[in-house]
Amino acid sequence: MKSFLRYQITLLKYHFELSSRKLSALFLPKTSFKELSSHPPITLFISSLNTRYPLELTIRSLLKNTRYPNIRFLIGENASTDGSATYVESLDLGDIPVEIIRSSKPRLHSDWLNEVARSIETPYWFSVHSDMLFYSGDWIVDMMKYMESQPDIYLLSAEKQAEAKVSIEPISSKKVLSHEQLCTWLFCMRTSYRDKIQTSFDFVKEDPDPHTGVIPIYDTGEKLLEDMKNNGLRCEYMPKWFMKRYYHFGSLSYAFDVSQRGNHQNFKSYQMSSIQKMIGQF
Repeated sequence: MKSFLRYQITLLKYHFELSSRKLSALFLPKTSFKELSSHPPITLFISSLNTRYPLELTIRSLLKNTRYPNIRFLIGENASTDGSATYVESLDLGDIPVEIIRSSKPRLHSDWLNEVARSIETPYWFSVHSDMLFYSGDWIVDMMKYMESQPDIYLLSAEKQAEAKVSIEPISSKKVLSHEQLCTWLFCMRTSYRDKIQTSFDFVKEDPDPHTGVIPIYDTGEKLLEDMKNNGLRCEYMPKWFMKRYYHFGSLSYAFDVSQRGNHQNFKSYQMSSIQKMIGQF
């Protein structure tokens, strides 16, 4: 009974969050920065691994809610087997260029980000997860206003994540020091950062502190974020209201603990069904 109730409560929260964000997105404030005097070329990078319908919803809702005139898509295809590869190959976005990088096997997200960061030629690039839903308002323009009006910003994250903290690692039960997180599902970078530091997006696990035994760990992009700040490269976050511009479906992966795996799978199936229905709205 408790398991059933928890599942129903999660469904209610899911629909409430989607509905409330859709409504509130209509009344969000405008950024205080001046209008863009130009539109520098930007690259939108998305990596896809068996996210056929979430990927389509991401691209459709993204394009409907941006009027930025100078963008190109770069899609990393991870040898998907659910039809994602076929969908990507058939993409026709009119005047918007689409480049596809194909991998013969699934790759870590950090690997993709490293490749993009090294090879991108546009002055700015965005990392966008393949399970996003964008609402009203030109979110690209919002972020570009921040970047263009403050040339010392090298990384702009869509939202602020947890600060550094000591916690217990679930698998090893050892004390670990988690560092400030990077919002990997939506951020923008000034490409010129690579002229100043060469830190990768890789996961890093350092040796335990000899006095406390605490193990410092850095998740995807966290070491890069720290090194940028230590080298005087300014990293900022969009205001809290900006989170109403979009919804990240991946956040629901943690709706259930390990003991609720059955409900988790049921919910993911339900979520996928609702995503397919939402595609028709765009």
